[in-house]
Amino acid sequence: MMRRKWSSVGFAYLVARYFATLAQIPLLLIGPNSRHSQSHNYSLHECRLWEIYRGVVSAILIVALDAVLIARGFYIAEIGLPSLRTLP
Repeated sequence: MMRRKWSSVGFAYLVARYFATLAQIPLLLIGPNSRHSQSHNYSLHECRLWEIYRGVVSAILIVALDAVLIARGFYIAEIGLPSLRTLP
């Protein structure tokens, strides 16, 4: 079986599929809402870092999902379905 070269859409799909699961591991193990937080008082600086982490992870996921959806829509509109090319 021959493997294809990596494309930007394939990479975005991989990120969209698996990054969310991997990004949740630190939040579940040591995040502010975990069992660890019951015995540890987080400082204001630590809380800000967690919020930045959550924001960056959310932004990465949104960009990856949008890239996959745009690529699929472009493929369907331009290449995939000939009946869509006739639409005004």
